[in-house]
Amino acid sequence: RVAITAGESKKATITVVIVSLLFCVLNAQLVAASWLHLFDVVSDRYWYTHLGLSYAVPLNSALNPVVYLFRIKQMREYLRECWQKLMRRPGRNRVQPETGRMDEE
Repeated sequence: RVAITAGESKKATITVVIVSLLFCVLNAQLVAASWLHLFDVVSDRYWYTHLGLSYAVPLNSALNPVVYLFRIKQMREYLRECWQKLMRRPGRNRVQPETGRMDEE
């Protein structure tokens, strides 16, 4: 069992609040369009729905990992390790400092 400190708990709570706010802001027009259509305020909610489904929902999904990377140190460290392993793979083209040419390893 891992003990969680008060600082870690507070940071996790702030991360959840940020992700939740992003969701609310980016999906507000989709929810509003549904309510307006439900109460016959607008007859055609195509544009609102199209905007929400085409841009807001994918943008929300794309921003969540960015928020996690900025907020969670372990995720940054893991990404850094993965990137370093990827860069050390055999067969990668590398610039040789002596010649400035790309050579195969």
